[in-house]
Amino acid sequence: MDLAIACVMKSGGDYSPDWVYKLRAGLERGGLGHLPFFCFSDRDDLNCNTVLLEVGLPGWWSKLELFRLNTYYDWLYFDLDMVVTGDLRPIERICRDSLNAIMLRDFYRHQELASGMMFIPDAIKREVWPGFLARKEHHMKENHGDQEVIADLLPNAVGMWQDKAPGLVKSYKGDNCAERGPQGASVVMFHGQPRPNAVQHEWMQW
Repeated sequence: MDLAIACVMKSGGDYSPDWVYKLRAGLERGGLGHLPFFCFSDRDDLNCNTVLLEVGLPGWWSKLELFRLNTYYDWLYFDLDMVVTGDLRPIERICRDSLNAIMLRDFYRHQELASGMMFIPDAIKREVWPGFLARKEHHMKENHGDQEVIADLLPNAVGMWQDKAPGLVKSYKGDNCAERGPQGASVVMFHGQPRPNAVQHEWMQW
């Protein structure tokens, strides 16, 4: 299956199309510009390949549509509030060598998963999407976020980026990047406040 980049932008929230384009530009700087780039969105006027959202899930829950069975790519997914700070080509190599999904280890609760950066092989989508759809109201009520649903439905098929590529991903807050910089990382995840548009550092191009 072909590898492609994916992001998600649901209108009505904090993000605009400009965030999508900034992410794409960052990925190009990081060496992934040769990969197809798609945005899952409820908008059809984006200046990029667009996969229209179908289910009308609220907010971040729209990320579950990355597991739809009618999208025929292995997805390398990034949240919109991340900043590229180095070479991303090792990430591509890891994806091409992996049969399982890869997610982040939560930067604070190390026993839990985070979904800000994911590799989603096409073959594992069937493990998540039908099960989520069958009880989506239950899943959204009983779980705090999409990452918890994915963890429930893929308990034995998830690797961690921090193990696959040690030091390649940092948390802006958790790793004190405001004072220490990216510390050799290629990706800095903002995951909440402040957003990358609210800060300025010499190591950031955003």
